Amino acid sequence: MNEHSFIRSVHRSLHNNVTKWKIHDRYNGGVPDAFYIGPQGSLWAEYKYIKQLPKRDKTNLRLGLSLLQIEWLNLLFEYNQNACLIIGVENTALILTDKQWEQNISKKHYEDNAIPRKEVSSWIESICLPDPYGEDNEQN
Repeated sequence: MNEHSFIRSVHRSLHNNVTKWKIHDRYNGGVPDAFYIGPQGSLWAEYKYIKQLPKRDKTNLRLGLSLLQIEWLNLLFEYNQNACLIIGVENTALILTDKQWEQNISKKHYEDNAIPRKEVSSWIESICLPDPYGEDNEQN
């Protein structure tokens, strides 16, 4: 799996009432990878996929976030927009919000806080959809 297939797997799991936009902007560097919007709210998401976690628990993950990507996420946060960094490893993910993307993330922190990949779409839906469409209901 790579970043593109990871994002595609999240998108396939999203409820039909969430509009998704996979962003590929050649003119503005750092723009988040995806934008989601639904009747309840919207979300900007930057994705990073790591093929393998480091061997040692205290080793920090190499996310490869550019300065422009951090600036975009911080700007969205400062403007009170929902923004996140979603780090994927195999079939798990870690969702960082509230400027957590500025912190170092160790292997142990990732393992202690990661969720199954399939729950990423439920988390996105919890922001974009009102409760009747949320986690408690079956997806299409």
